[in-house]
Amino acid sequence: MFGLSVKQSQGLGLHLLQEKGKYNAFLGTSLGKHLFSKENINKYFEWAHEYTQKFILVIDDYEERLNYIVFKQLSPEEALERALTIGKDLEKAYNSILSLKNNQSIKVIRTEKIFTTEKCMNITNQIDRCI
Repeated sequence: MFGLSVKQSQGLGLHLLQEKGKYNAFLGTSLGKHLFSKENINKYFEWAHEYTQKFILVIDDYEERLNYIVFKQLSPEEALERALTIGKDLEKAYNSILSLKNNQSIKVIRTEKIFTTEKCMNITNQIDRCI
């Protein structure tokens, strides 16, 4: 089991650069941004392998639906379907990169799972307490 809690993790801060392999980290990605191409994600994974103990790449598919509603004027149902489809495609692509690396310390998760799976929804309660 991966077992990375909010309490244990750090954002991509200075500590990670100064003390390689000591901290856990996560990075949130947006759908369709050029910074999150497969080539660039591979670079993030290589960096994470060197600098972090555990690393989670979060694909923000569930929340991205709001952009499709606001800016593309899609219905909520169409927006959610489009966002989840793209999120699943990215998850598959990113996991295929990871499978070549055989690295168990890096995981990919979509926000759809975080916000709709009971086991994962506890993280939102933790975040709620921080704000």
